[in-house]
Amino acid sequence: MDEIALLNIFLGIMASIGLAYIMFLLLNVFPYFKKSRTLMLIQVIGGLSVLLGIWALRIVNYTKESLNSVYPLLVLAGMSMIILPLVKLRLFKFDRSLILQALLILLSLFPYTVVHVPWNFVPGTFVLAAVLFLIRFPLFLTCLSPLGMVLVNIASWLWVIFAWLRYYLIQTPPTCMSYALLLIPVTSLLLWDFSVIISYENTRRWL
Repeated sequence: MDEIALLNIFLGIMASIGLAYIMFLLLNVFPYFKKSRTLMLIQVIGGLSVLLGIWALRIVNYTKESLNSVYPLLVLAGMSMIILPLVKLRLFKFDRSLILQALLILLSLFPYTVVHVPWNFVPGTFVLAAVLFLIRFPLFLTCLSPLGMVLVNIASWLWVIFAWLRYYLIQTPPTCMSYALLLIPVTSLLLWDFSVIISYENTRRWL
C-alpha cells in the first residue's frame, strides 16, 4: 500500500471521527427541541449514509475503479438529511462566508471544462461542497471557543484551496506535489476534528 492510499484512508478516518462527534453533539442537543426523535432518526440515517458514501469513494479512489454515481448521491443525500433538520431548528444558517466558500468550490469545476480530467471530479466537487457545510457547522454553536472558531475558519478555507488544487492529483505516477496537496485536506480535517471535539466536550459539560 503506497503513501497516497494511506493518506486517503487517514482522510476517511478523520472525516468519520468528525462526523461521529457531530452526531454525538446533536444527540445531546436535540432532546431540548420538540419532535426531536424524528429529526434525530433522520440525522442518524443521514450520518450512516454519509459514512458509507465517503468510504466507498475512498475505496474507489484507491482501486482506480470506475465511479458509481450512487456513492456521491449517498453523501449528498446523507448531508441533506443532516443539515435540513438543523435549518428547521435554526441551528444552522447560510451566512455569507459559507455561501462564498461553497460557490468557490463549485467554481473549481471550471478547469474541468478546460483540461481533460476524469468525469468523477464533477460529482466529487459537489461532495466537497457538501462536506464544507459540516466543517463550518461548529461556528453556529455558542459552545465553540474563539480558538475553535479560528480553527474552523482555517479548516474551511483549506478545504476550498484543496478543491482548486486537486486536479494535480490525477498525475500518474504520484509526484511529491500529490503528497503535498493531500496534506491540505488532512490539515483541514484535523483542525475540524479538534474543533468538533471541543464543542462536544463543552456541550456535554454544560447540558
